[in-house]
Amino acid sequence: MTMLRACAFALVSALATVPVSARAVDANARVVELRSDCTGVSNCFTSTSALTDWLWGGGPGGRANPPSSSDRVVVLAGPGTFGRFDCDGSAATQGYVSVIGAGREFTRLESNDGASGFGGTFYCNGGINAYNCKELNFQDLTAYGSHTGVFWIGGGSSSWSDVDVVAGGPGAVTACEATTGNSLAWYDIDGDGGAAKHYFFGSRVISRGVVPNNGIDWVVAVDSASIGEIWFYGGDILAEPASSAAYKRATGVRLGKGVFEAFGTSIRTRVGAATTATFSNGFEGVDTQAPSQQAKFHIHGGIIAVDASGSATQVHVRGVRGSGHVHAVDTAFVVKPGGTGTATRLVGNATFEAPFLWPGGSSPPNVTSVHGADLFVDTAAGPSQNEAHLMVYDTQCTGAGGPWRDMAENACRQ
Repeated sequence: MTMLRACAFALVSALATVPVSARAVDANARVVELRSDCTGVSNCFTSTSALTDWLWGGGPGGRANPPSSSDRVVVLAGPGTFGRFDCDGSAATQGYVSVIGAGREFTRLESNDGASGFGGTFYCNGGINAYNCKELNFQDLTAYGSHTGVFWIGGGSSSWSDVDVVAGGPGAVTACEATTGNSLAWYDIDGDGGAAKHYFFGSRVISRGVVPNNGIDWVVAVDSASIGEIWFYGGDILAEPASSAAYKRATGVRLGKGVFEAFGTSIRTRVGAATTATFSNGFEGVDTQAPSQQAKFHIHGGIIAVDASGSATQVHVRGVRGSGHVHAVDTAFVVKPGGTGTATRLVGNATFEAPFLWPGGSSPPNVTSVHGADLFVDTAAGPSQNEAHLMVYDTQCTGAGGPWRDMAENACRQ
């Protein structure tokens, strides 16, 4: 238990000394609880809608003043499944709230109603929805939506510690999903408030897909379409279609025009043996395709793994497809196609700063990449075929030796 949580629980326990079945909520409370049962507990709510109405509704029985930078509120969320958490700062400043759960396995904020319309958009609502909200903090909980785990519009800021953000899964289809057909665990778009900043620590973002029926059918873990920044430390990002349906896209991170920075993080896209999808729009770890070429993707000390080897269906895989700026140093890559599919590590017209040394051997890796980015040591090189020569990926080499230049001979590999 963190020091913040321990102190907050001590404060709540001190306040809850009179054994009554229902208690009023202090209009100036800085620590409140979200529980499945509030019997005998002060400053407590059993629903997220009642909680957020008290925080920001401004009506009778609500908080005297909305939370601010000098008057923050901590919400202690106990075990249980609660409704979606909405923070709408489109008309007035909202935010400055920390929601601390009992653990990602125990506290769940969920949107399963199939509704849309948060922030005036047509997108399906997530387990957590925010529009230009400032300094929202979430810890030790799960945000789940059958379509979107977290939906963020516009500016503001947030932090996520030991949180699971999850979308989709077997049977996850509602009226809204039947219209969109997409599964986006984290989804952000532009709106009021400029560029947002989001920080993730030890968290997981997982997209498992919905039952597709409208021809779009994307499974994307992080879909960032805004100008904001996402910083990810020591986490896991996974796009994993859960059914055999014919999805068009599966992507770990899809970046439009913002900035994504990851450190010690795994970005994975994988399918199982049951899938019949061909992924005509892409099966990839990272996609920074954007007409403006503004997207900036940086990763250090992690892994980008795109694995369709469990599928007999032809699935072409791409590690990173880019048109912005891709900086992937000290990062491991796995690109395993399905069936007779092809493997591509890097593709596009991005500025790639992503060198990679493949394991050495007598045969080059069966992979496509960009000029000068890939290397391997050929242990069967030279006239005697037992010398070790460094090979560099060279698109000008088109002979039988493949797209590799022998640096010892300064010639294309024979």
